[in-house]
Amino acid sequence: MKLTGTMNRALSVLSIFLIITFSHCSSSSDPTVAASVTLTIDGTAKAATFTTAQLLVKTTGEQERAISINATAGSDLLILNVSNWGYQNPPANGLVIKTYYSLFDDAGRAKATCITKGITSYCDSNLITYLAGSTYYSSGFYTGTPYETIIKVTANDPAKKTISGEYDAKVQTTSGTVLTLKGKFTNVSYFVTTQ
Repeated sequence: MKLTGTMNRALSVLSIFLIITFSHCSSSSDPTVAASVTLTIDGTAKAATFTTAQLLVKTTGEQERAISINATAGSDLLILNVSNWGYQNPPANGLVIKTYYSLFDDAGRAKATCITKGITSYCDSNLITYLAGSTYYSSGFYTGTPYETIIKVTANDPAKKTISGEYDAKVQTTSGTVLTLKGKFTNVSYFVTTQ
C-alpha cells in the first residue's frame, strides 16, 4: 500500500513481528533439493545457511502472496520478504517471476506494480532485514542517498515449491548505521500456509 512516513515506520514494526514469527517456523523441505543462500556485507562474503521459507497465501480480499526466506550467518539472521497480489495472476502456490522493489523509497514506489481500489493501493514489494545479535537492520529504515533495494525472483516452481533469485539492499538501524547486503538464493524450498 502507499504509506506516509509514520505509517511506514508502523509497517516496519509489524514486519519485525511477522519476521520473528516466520523465522521460528520449520521447513518441510525436500532433502534432495540443494538449497543455498549467499551473503555479502559491505563487499565481504559471509557464510550463510538457508534455514526455512514460508509462503503465506491469502485466499480472501486481494489474495496476497507473501514469502519469507530465512538464512543464518553465524548467529545473525537474514530475512528476505517478497509479496505480490492476486490481480497479478501469480501461480496458486508461488510468486510472479520479476523484480520486486522497496516501497520505502520514491524510486521503488515508482517501479512497483500497483492497483488502486477506492483509497487503497495494492503494490508488490520487498523488505530485507538483518538481525546482528540484538541489532535490527531493515531496508524500511534506510534514509541515506537514494538506493534501489531489490529482490529479483528469477525462478519459481510452484509444484516443487522452490524459488531462486537475488537481492541487493541498503539496510539501516534506527540509530543510523547502514550496511549493504547482496547475494543470491538458489533452489530454496518453502512450505505454504493458507489464510
